[in-house]
Amino acid sequence: MLLENDLKLLKQKGISIDAINQQIELFKKGTQYLNITQPAIISCGISKLSDSALKKAGKKFEKESRKLNMIKFVPASGAATRMFKHLYEFKKHYKESPDRVLGLLADREFNSPYYFFENLANFAFINDLATHIHKKGGSIDSFVKDKRYGRILSALLGKKGMNYGNLPKGLIKFHKYITTFHDQLLKNIWLKLPIVVNVARNE
Repeated sequence: MLLENDLKLLKQKGISIDAINQQIELFKKGTQYLNITQPAIISCGISKLSDSALKKAGKKFEKESRKLNMIKFVPASGAATRMFKHLYEFKKHYKESPDRVLGLLADREFNSPYYFFENLANFAFINDLATHIHKKGGSIDSFVKDKRYGRILSALLGKKGMNYGNLPKGLIKFHKYITTFHDQLLKNIWLKLPIVVNVARNE
């Protein structure tokens, strides 16, 4: 139920009640994931410039950029909780219901616990995870071999582990040697743009 202050704020922002109700329904019902059929590649979603076109575009950018006071906008990076939603569900049922765990592992789609554990070695954070488990006296190889999935997820997501479930997505390794935060800083330095850091913290 919207309060009077809510209605005033919506009016100030030019947002109708119908628009708000539509958003609420979206939260209630959720959205369907897109069925990704293939990656974007050159000639299919990506255009490749010729050497001459690339040089021409570069010169134009350098010329025009001198007239401008440039900044670089990077969208805020929220916590990664939703990104690991399927793993949290798996972890919840790991001890409570062995039958439920078998059911969850039966799903072999891309965004499933089965796919995660089968492809664990391919994730960019694998070396960090292996090091963390080793420091605690364990071995990621033996954990995987013995199907000790709960221990693996606690090390990855738990607050006493790597805490990936609560970190901003920008601090999660999507590349083996760099986080996206680090990547953005390096790009700003290369482009000679000012670096502005705005950190949002969950209390």
